[in-house]
Amino acid sequence: MKKVLIYVILLATVLVSLISTSCTQKVVYKPQDEQSSKTKVLDTQMLSAVEFRGADLVFSQESEFAKTLRIGDILAAGVSEKTPYGYLAKVASIRRENGKIIVETENAKLEEAIKDGEVKLDVILTEKNIKSVELAPGVKILYEEAPLWITNPISFNRGYNYIVDLDKNPATTYDQVQISGNIAISSRLKFEASFGSFKVKKVNLEFVDVMQSGSLRVSTSPNFSYNKQIPLFRYPIATVNYAPVTMTVFGIPLVITPRITIYFSLNGGLSANLTAQIQQTLTGNVGLSYDSGKFKPINGLMFELSPIEYQGGANAYVNAEVPISGSVVLNGIVSAYCDIVGGLGFVIDYPYWSLTGRAYAVAGLDVSLIDYSKEFKLLDWSQVLKSGRF
Repeated sequence: MKKVLIYVILLATVLVSLISTSCTQKVVYKPQDEQSSKTKVLDTQMLSAVEFRGADLVFSQESEFAKTLRIGDILAAGVSEKTPYGYLAKVASIRRENGKIIVETENAKLEEAIKDGEVKLDVILTEKNIKSVELAPGVKILYEEAPLWITNPISFNRGYNYIVDLDKNPATTYDQVQISGNIAISSRLKFEASFGSFKVKKVNLEFVDVMQSGSLRVSTSPNFSYNKQIPLFRYPIATVNYAPVTMTVFGIPLVITPRITIYFSLNGGLSANLTAQIQQTLTGNVGLSYDSGKFKPINGLMFELSPIEYQGGANAYVNAEVPISGSVVLNGIVSAYCDIVGGLGFVIDYPYWSLTGRAYAVAGLDVSLIDYSKEFKLLDWSQVLKSGRF
């Protein structure tokens, strides 16, 4: 079996690895941590009295807190029943309506809330603190045995299985395609951020001892029959929400919530009795640092891709991918994100065939963290892994 080894700057794996937290955390603050005078914290009592209607906050007309608010104020809250991932917003308008005070809000940047301060977080990632898994209709998620070579605590380990019904008619089964595989991840997170004069000065996000394993399999039955070309489509498999980590920076609750969303995409012209499967692994350290507007990747990953299974009996081609979108949610707003895509291309021009492996990744910081968005490509790679003749 031919294996392809490439070294990559793969921040996308960073955010995919950020998927669970344990109690092993260390938080350090500088003495001069200071919040903006415009920042208002919604405490437990205030949260119980306010109603959230989308981007609007609805207070009673007697609310003394609401009467103090002004346009441009920053509202922050920690984890609660109404704000499960924390809250951060800016007051955009205030009006009175039907005996209520309606506060319309818009997204706020973290640097608008904190004037000066520094925070450090060191977290061992485990699977124990998965908060919820939201499955798309028809998707099955299975527990998997962890790969033996992953010796660190597992932070996520699942198998997935989905049947693509091309004509969307459950009464017919001859047009179904099965997408299946597994994902196992282990890692440790180090995070640092410093603020000065209402600006994010430095951010350092690093994952240590990353170990990741994943597979993707596409198959059709011997009775498969579908003469149309399959247009490219993307379907969510699952959204995984993890236990938030709450820190307090000079009275402001800073809630960090890891989240990943797993998709699959498919297109091609398929034939009966077709199977293609690949396996990938990632190991090493990876991350990103930001210092006064300059980005620097932390590069130390090894990427391995190999074919596992391939068969077919007629001309066909299939492109299948499992995009994984990882994000760091700060006070309810996605602030850092990435998309990593691993996939395969299987072409049969009978009696010849070829199996291609693909990898693509982008990552970025959103305006909710810094005063502009930044996205950059980390990886765009493809290579024929194996070819031959039936």
